[in-house]
Amino acid sequence: MGGYKLRLSLVIILLLVSSIFIFEFNGSKGQPSVNHVTQKVIVWGYNNPFGSENSPTDVFSVYGYDYMNSIYNGLMRRTVASDRAFVPNLASTMPTVSVDFKTWTFTLRPGLKFSDGSDLNASSIVFSYRVHLTASIDNAYSLLSQYFTNSSIVEVDNLTVQFNMLKAFAFAPQLFSQWIYSEDHFGPLYDACLADITLAACNWNTDLTGVNLQGGSGPFKVNVYDTLNNFIELAPNPFYYNALAINIETLVFRTIVDATAAQAAFAAGEIQIFDANYKAKATDFSSLVDITETFVGAPGTQEMSINHNHKYFGLGSYITTGANARTDFSASANATAARNIRKAISHTIDRDFIANEISGGLASPASTIMPSISIGWDATLVPRVYDLNVAKTFMEDAGFDYSGKTYDPVTGAMFAPFFEITVLSPIGNVDREQWAARMGIELPKIGIGVKEHVSDSFGVWGPRTVSHPVPPPNYDNGGYDVFFIGYSFELDFDITGLYEKSNWRPSGGNFYNYDNSTLETALSDYVTELDIPTRISLIKRLQEILYDDQPTIPIVYGIDHWAWNNYIVGLDGLSLSQRDFEWELVDIIGDFVTITKTVKITDQITETSFVTTTNSVTTIDTVRETTIETETQTNVANTSFNVFGIFLGMLFIIRISRFSRSKKMNI
Repeated sequence: MGGYKLRLSLVIILLLVSSIFIFEFNGSKGQPSVNHVTQKVIVWGYNNPFGSENSPTDVFSVYGYDYMNSIYNGLMRRTVASDRAFVPNLASTMPTVSVDFKTWTFTLRPGLKFSDGSDLNASSIVFSYRVHLTASIDNAYSLLSQYFTNSSIVEVDNLTVQFNMLKAFAFAPQLFSQWIYSEDHFGPLYDACLADITLAACNWNTDLTGVNLQGGSGPFKVNVYDTLNNFIELAPNPFYYNALAINIETLVFRTIVDATAAQAAFAAGEIQIFDANYKAKATDFSSLVDITETFVGAPGTQEMSINHNHKYFGLGSYITTGANARTDFSASANATAARNIRKAISHTIDRDFIANEISGGLASPASTIMPSISIGWDATLVPRVYDLNVAKTFMEDAGFDYSGKTYDPVTGAMFAPFFEITVLSPIGNVDREQWAARMGIELPKIGIGVKEHVSDSFGVWGPRTVSHPVPPPNYDNGGYDVFFIGYSFELDFDITGLYEKSNWRPSGGNFYNYDNSTLETALSDYVTELDIPTRISLIKRLQEILYDDQPTIPIVYGIDHWAWNNYIVGLDGLSLSQRDFEWELVDIIGDFVTITKTVKITDQITETSFVTTTNSVTTIDTVRETTIETETQTNVANTSFNVFGIFLGMLFIIRISRFSRSKKMNI
């Protein structure tokens, strides 16, 4: 969820073309080809339109991950059992690992096939990782290229593949959960890319018919891909190695952008899973009795992304006048000045108001981008308080002079701001739009004017940020100034790919233009440390750097509010928030079964201890959990489990990505 390369094509302009883009095998155009009376059907409601993630090589958000992860498989996967450990998937057994943890050997299940009927063997693994290691094609490149080259992955025999890592990685199982692609399907595309390294030849995300969502080995395959009517319909994959255990006959992902309309559709039974990204309040479903609601500490953080190419809060290359006028313009002085402005901005954010009023109590103030439920989170780092006087002090330290300034008596905005910015945010997340708009009120009070707040679709914000063809400039020059977005991470926190200079656009996910060698060294020390207690101390050092330098400005940690119809069994809030499913466990028991509503609230990990042995790590996690219910529920506490190798298990929630997709944008 390591780092990733957010390589998104400018072809998103195609989404604006008024054409019908449907990939269809058995479905009817314009609506899912399902019968709720005779079929076992699940319709999952989304608040994000489809069409920006049309290939497994271009997944960047939790939305794309949900349906892609039902189509594609890797050698390993997270289990949804209580320990959330990595287990064999396409592999028949756990891998053999060398003493130095650099050589991993996997044996495949015999008789594997892709959904197109072609064989899945060791050659398929080698081919897939070559795709992953091609920077111009796959988002996984920015992480995997640090640990593998093409020659690192060897086909030993038809069912055996060996990975020879360039260096040890503390969270190595992530690397082996990469999706495996059919060479019969993707091979011609790969050859065309190698023959002509151009955006057109190497960008597999341009096709809006769903043809590049074929050739998977997961439990489902695409039946209808309709970006005009905004739904994706999946059917069981008959070649899936555990196909007989799949109970759901049709799985539909349907876009309903408006949360109120989605709630009405949920109440009417038109959708059966109400996604947490709708940000439903705690009482929104109080009138419904045939549903399950779960409140789970979210695996991510909402942030204000900062463009470090900005003259003021990025480069620090500005001149001031007055009593505090700057006289030192050295590189270190510029960096300090820009950092002080970022800290000033952070103190204009009323995190308590956002968490309690805007988010209805389903959030808590954030201190760093590291989620509060991640292992090693430092509770001693206190979220920056909302205090305009403190903010002005940081602005003065940055060289600005407030003497003689006048303010609007109604809004409190400074009449002649020191500089102005444009605030950018994705449309669809109502809470985020509210707090982004709130910055247009607060920032002018300390002399940072807000020209406008632009809230729009990916077609607008994507090319300015994550898919910009070069390191993004400021907003007026086609990039952005500040951008409100969310990220979801692993329990084992890893920001590889987000902040390193080597991952600036277009080669990686550092669309911030951030450059800090001290942070890069701390990150490298952390992710390569195999001793868990030592690694916990290193992550605390990394958090201190993030807290002090503010590469991005954290806002809140969320609480996921999920709801689903009670006739669906095998779902739970933990697996929904981690967005990794064992579809073999999911079934439908009759029609709408009216039973008493169950509400379960799960809070965060409060204590973790580690006992290391030669071959395993025993992790004892104490979970603080409150259960509100009218039916009997099991209250989890003091859960002990063993995790393969030296790697941290996951007690609950955090898995919305595989690989370098150990983080996902929560749009």
